Amino acid sequence: MSKMIWLVIAVAGAAIVSTTGGCASLVGKSDDIVSIGSSPSDAELYVYNKKGLEIYHGRTPATITLKKGRGYFLPASYTAKVHKAGYYDTTVPVRQGLSGWYVFGNLFIGGLIGWVIVDPITGAMWTLKDAHVTLQPLHPEKPEPVSLLPQRTGAAACLGQLAKKPSP
Repeated sequence: MSKMIWLVIAVAGAAIVSTTGGCASLVGKSDDIVSIGSSPSDAELYVYNKKGLEIYHGRTPATITLKKGRGYFLPASYTAKVHKAGYYDTTVPVRQGLSGWYVFGNLFIGGLIGWVIVDPITGAMWTLKDAHVTLQPLHPEKPEPVSLLPQRTGAAACLGQLAKKPSP
């Protein structure tokens, strides 16, 4: 092939890569599906955003859709509160991390535009992690007390009780 054809192919390839956006935006979305469970299950679940506003109320286990980003290069931030009668309320963060498509995909598809502009704006650069909460009982079962003294039975037990009674 001539040098002119290679130049046209290279320019066309660069144009396609630069206009298609970021890799994470192409492959993923700006929302993520998150599963939140608890032990024991069937507990009340509240999910709050960074501002403390309740954005979800339901029961565990739950599968909900949450936005991954909250601004340019800012991940969304959520907390999940789990409540069940007889157990301590437990609040945990919904963890986030960088999407593999953002980190590695932009090497091959999105390039600098994907890393710096498209994926950070759309929030597609982030991923949200599933959560599981183990609730702790308010009153854990207490084991029966164990006596280290020998137990009296029969006449010895009766005589022992008589010896403890105060006389008039």
